[in-house]
Amino acid sequence: MVDPWWSLLGAAIPAVIMGQALLMKKRRADEQRLRAGEDEKKALMCERVCTSKRMLKKVGALSKTLLAYLDCHLMVTNPLDYVEPMGKAGASGFTFHIEASKDNWHELVQKIKSKGMSPGVALKPGTPIEEVFPLVEADNPVDMVLVMTVEPGFGGQKFMADTMDKVRTLRKKYPSLDIEVDGGLGPSTIAMAASAGANCIVAGSSVFGAAEPAKVISLLKNSVEEAQFLRIPQFLMYYPKSPQLDSCGGE
Repeated sequence: MVDPWWSLLGAAIPAVIMGQALLMKKRRADEQRLRAGEDEKKALMCERVCTSKRMLKKVGALSKTLLAYLDCHLMVTNPLDYVEPMGKAGASGFTFHIEASKDNWHELVQKIKSKGMSPGVALKPGTPIEEVFPLVEADNPVDMVLVMTVEPGFGGQKFMADTMDKVRTLRKKYPSLDIEVDGGLGPSTIAMAASAGANCIVAGSSVFGAAEPAKVISLLKNSVEEAQFLRIPQFLMYYPKSPQLDSCGGE
């Protein structure tokens, strides 16, 4: 007859061994995940560096071959680090995000101008428009405000019509300010943006995905110009060089 205590002990020992084995397995898996996380961080950092180099290379190539205004919108957390390289590459405009520059925008605007570029400030859909007022009213102000009409990050998103309230607020408060919109702009949405007061239009998918890109660009430009004409007070119609007639174009 088998002693029940030995039976219990015989069952407990394998259970303890199995528990230890599972614990060790879990620890090894955690260590692998940590190592993988570090590798992922290194890979991401490498990707960012490579992306920055590719971006600067493209800007440099375009500045040497095109007589065009190179409007560069940087969705980065450390825009100060990019000012000098972008200036050397030949960028015409440098637009940074207010969300990443609340504490150093004075320095940032000054540095952008010192490198021969025009400073602009962008804000995401969820950021209150009031946050950019100080940058427009400063002694050394930005030249443009970019209202994002989609969440930053990737193209092809749906136009967020409620962001037009921000554009209308800016246009009413600053009649001659350059106001840019970016995200979901195309033939079906340009009228909303133009009538709200946007005079600088960023379009990607709607242009590059079109069968005839030139026609889309022309439509965007014409919509902006027509909306600007309707906003001109009657006594200014005899002065075609009024600031309100200037447009940043439709690309």
